[in-house]
Amino acid sequence: MKGISIGLPAFVVASGLSCDPRSFDDLEDSTWVQFAERNDSQAPGNFGLAVTAVAVPTTQKGARFIVSSRGPAGLSQVTFDEHGSKVEQIGSSISPSLAPLVADSSGSSGNNIFTLSPFVDGTGTAAYVAGQFLDNGLGRAAVMPVGLKAGTELSKPANFSASQLFDFGIAIATGDLGTTGSTRGQDIVVVANSVVTVYPGNGSAARACNINRSNSTVNGGNGALHSVIIAPVKKNGHSQILVGVNAIRSGIGNNVPEILVLDESDIADGAACPETKGLIIDADGGQTASAIVVGDFDGNGNPDIAFSQTYSSATGSSTPGAVSVFMNPTGFTSGTPQKIMTTVAADGATPALGSVLAAADLDGVAGDELIVADPGNFTVKNVTSAGQVLVLKAGNNCPGGSSANRGPLFCVLTTLYNPDPKSNGAFGQAMAVTPYPTASSPTSVLAIAETNKLWVYFRVVASATDPRQ
Repeated sequence: MKGISIGLPAFVVASGLSCDPRSFDDLEDSTWVQFAERNDSQAPGNFGLAVTAVAVPTTQKGARFIVSSRGPAGLSQVTFDEHGSKVEQIGSSISPSLAPLVADSSGSSGNNIFTLSPFVDGTGTAAYVAGQFLDNGLGRAAVMPVGLKAGTELSKPANFSASQLFDFGIAIATGDLGTTGSTRGQDIVVVANSVVTVYPGNGSAARACNINRSNSTVNGGNGALHSVIIAPVKKNGHSQILVGVNAIRSGIGNNVPEILVLDESDIADGAACPETKGLIIDADGGQTASAIVVGDFDGNGNPDIAFSQTYSSATGSSTPGAVSVFMNPTGFTSGTPQKIMTTVAADGATPALGSVLAAADLDGVAGDELIVADPGNFTVKNVTSAGQVLVLKAGNNCPGGSSANRGPLFCVLTTLYNPDPKSNGAFGQAMAVTPYPTASSPTSVLAIAETNKLWVYFRVVASATDPRQ
């Protein structure tokens, strides 16, 4: 497999730890991490299926997370103040009070919320978009206000078949495509089996295009894909849609893994998506991008694009997932920039490696960190699917990265995991990052979900500033 093939060492710790995040006591100001755990009286089920960060009110400081659960399907809202204390946790199973989401009907395979994305509505108020699968049917997506209240369903495009709209809501993104406005707020993108739909925030009509997509089964978010994002990669005053597809490329093949890079204006309603506008990531017939993230990994002010290709262990695959990076790409119509050819030691990597990606500056040193989850990893005390998360740094100056865990570009800054893992704990099955303690803060917190627990890291290395006040 070309690109970065990132494996997981059994144990990597940044040097000089004055406060090890794997050792905890009851003093919240001396630990690096706080928790939100499943509360049966509020939202029973597998807590931490998906997570997103939404802004707290401008009069407050802190971090707020929306967490979905399943078996039965439910939602929780958890808030931490500027001191790092958990000051709120509310939750509910899906009921009429959470319409248009619908109640669970089949436990872990029922009407579950696999995808969540932060949203700002037309009044500037924080909300979120939820994608819910309806018993392997058409699915739905809805804009939901904070406080676990009823929301508004996004209508499906009318000019596509049910088979094309299968798994509607499997991937969701929100952001500024240049059409944000006071009517709806931010722009929204919803992906189905072979349709990409844009809902402009200025209230203009939704537009959808179809893609030649094979939804290969992957270990991405318990069945969902994190393969659509909205991020600024062209520097043209707004963001673009980046979505993983299998495209038809003349002279190359009819099943070419590609990351489409589209402006909102590139989508003509009812037409095929423009499949020549993007980055080819592999040979014809290769694996589709499972997750995509944009960050400035080398700290030069230009966006870099990282993506993963994961595999289905359910089909007996033992191929480890791989993560690759396009550094400083500029052309998105013809030539494809070279993928970084970097290998980091592959101990314990599973097909789920890279099923969730994130990017944020967590150490205060120039350049974002690339955060890579492998919820299927078993190296933590040899526990099946205990899961762990790699925090990677561009450059060869990781203070704790041994020579075995370095590549030509990236090295392992630290590895995060549950030191007392449970079988199928799936640490890293969902992640979210958010500025903290205010939306304009240069420091961020990292939330990592596992079965029945959300870990909120206020710092991940000893050299980083503790942002709690």
